[in-house]
Amino acid sequence: MANNQALNVKLDKLLLKIEGLKNLLKEKESATVEPNENIQRDENDGDQGDRNNGEEKWKGG
Repeated sequence: MANNQALNVKLDKLLLKIEGLKNLLKEKESATVEPNENIQRDENDGDQGDRNNGEEKWKGG
C-alpha cells in the first residue's frame, strides 16, 4: 500500500513537471514566431507577401 502511494506521489510530480514544460514550450513557441523574409512577393501585393496574384483567397468549407 505504501508503495502505491509513493508511486502516485512520484507520478503526480512528473505530471506537474510535464504540464510546466508544455506551458513553457507554448510560451517559447509564440515568442519566436517571426515573419518569413523568404516569402516571394507579387507585384500587386503591396509588400504583404500575398502570392495569389490578387485572386480571391479560398475561404474553406
